[in-house]
Amino acid sequence: MHAGLADPTGSRESGAMTEFDTVVFPAETRPTLLVTIDSEEEFDWKKPFHGEPHTLESMHRIAPLQRLFKARGMRPTYVVGYPIVTDDRAWEPLAQLHADGDCQLGAHLHPWITPPFLESSTVAHSFQGNLHADVELAKMQVLTERIERRFGFRPRIFKAGRYGFGQATAAALEQLGFEIDMSFLPHWRYDELGGPSFVSAPIDPFWLRPEGRLLEIPLTAGFTGLAGGIGSWLYRKVDRPMLRAARVPGALARGRILNRVRLTPEGISLAEAKQLTQELFARGHRVFQVSFHSTSLVPGANPYVRAQRDLRPFLDWLADFMDFFVEDLRGQFGVPHDVLRDARTMPAAAVPART
Repeated sequence: MHAGLADPTGSRESGAMTEFDTVVFPAETRPTLLVTIDSEEEFDWKKPFHGEPHTLESMHRIAPLQRLFKARGMRPTYVVGYPIVTDDRAWEPLAQLHADGDCQLGAHLHPWITPPFLESSTVAHSFQGNLHADVELAKMQVLTERIERRFGFRPRIFKAGRYGFGQATAAALEQLGFEIDMSFLPHWRYDELGGPSFVSAPIDPFWLRPEGRLLEIPLTAGFTGLAGGIGSWLYRKVDRPMLRAARVPGALARGRILNRVRLTPEGISLAEAKQLTQELFARGHRVFQVSFHSTSLVPGANPYVRAQRDLRPFLDWLADFMDFFVEDLRGQFGVPHDVLRDARTMPAAAVPART
């Protein structure tokens, strides 16, 4: 059975989707950790999405980050945006890392800065899934061809900017030859901004297309606390404008009743990330993904690393989490295509999303 994704999240008129073709990893499978970096321009996150002005400093600041990875045998995945591959120099550090075998590369689409510009500039259109299907495909094709021109190969990994996966995105990915998507953020919703909702999405890898043609590797997110076992159901009850205004979700987190957590050094403490990982592992989850923005390497470029003094703790978070994953969970590091290779040998089952 293939659970089609006419609406990938079940958040609109198609109704809630309860089953997905989820890859079933045996309990004895060693856990695998992926690291994904949204490699993009620095811009003012508080202003509308017009594409200008922006800078590309982070691409020239990845050396300390790579030293952490290299020392531990981790190969991160950099998903690369249009401004980087069209700049004369910004793409070169990534090209060298890829040539040395130290990373994988994929595509990362910001619609507001990727031609052709056929849509109006709105918050809704910052989610690529809201574009007309032909416009979305055209932007994806331009980005794909630019990456191929710069790096000498066609990307097979994709991540939508702002998690903007829509009804036509899977078909466009398949048409352009992508094999892996990493756009889903389980338990998060953006429909109040006109974007997608992932409240029904699984946290385990699942097939967007049957017969092993397109694998979704969601970002790792979940719930901890006394009510973590029913976190998905309970959070839907409290994640509403009036209850958010009353700070009910925050009160539940502070009371250690229910805390929504994703694996990222951006705004999530190391203790929270470790707790989530341990609890998901105990529930049978075997593929974990840490993700963050390249702009966190430029102090002041985003809300997460505001000053130079914040950069070292940010890097320490990554180092400590990787060490924890190997030492405490006896896990291994991998890249998305390792997961794809293994998934093609595993059974798939139409099962409810694991929370």
